[in-house]
Amino acid sequence: MLLEDYINKLKEFYLPLGEKDVVDGIEERIAELFIERGAKEKVVNIDMVDEVISILGKPEDIEDSSSGNEALTKSDIKEKASNA
Repeated sequence: MLLEDYINKLKEFYLPLGEKDVVDGIEERIAELFIERGAKEKVVNIDMVDEVISILGKPEDIEDSSSGNEALTKSDIKEKASNA
């Protein structure tokens, strides 16, 4: 899965719910995870993208773990990402 596809799926899920701040928070965490993995000194490669996606979870997993149309809260996502 490409990073662009991942972010687009997040947007498809959260933006209709008025949760732009959740998408922004996830994008910020993605950047932090890339920096932690050395992206500041080198190019982001597919292995890094796969690792970050596995840490944060696929958008389908986020949707499945939420009840009904209720999305995970921003703090739920930050907690999951910070435990990585």
